[in-house]
Amino acid sequence: MKLWGGRFTKETNQLVHNFNASLSFDQKFFEEDIDGSIAHVTMLARQGILTEEDKTAIINIIESNFLMLILFIFFIFFITSKSK
Repeated sequence: MKLWGGRFTKETNQLVHNFNASLSFDQKFFEEDIDGSIAHVTMLARQGILTEEDKTAIINIIESNFLMLILFIFFIFFITSKSK
């Protein structure tokens, strides 16, 4: 499954192909990803790495807009990897 293509004249970056290749697999484990992320944030708060306020804010973001969070992280990774 490709999220984009056809309009661009340059070759698609391999990172984009890698991201697209996992989409069908990722869709099957979407709920587990959410649960794992919430568990990780909870653990970070219990260890004192995050405050309870930060934990609550992050969990609210995860629960309300998990897909946008993943896309944001991907594009930050993509942008920073291009600058290397």
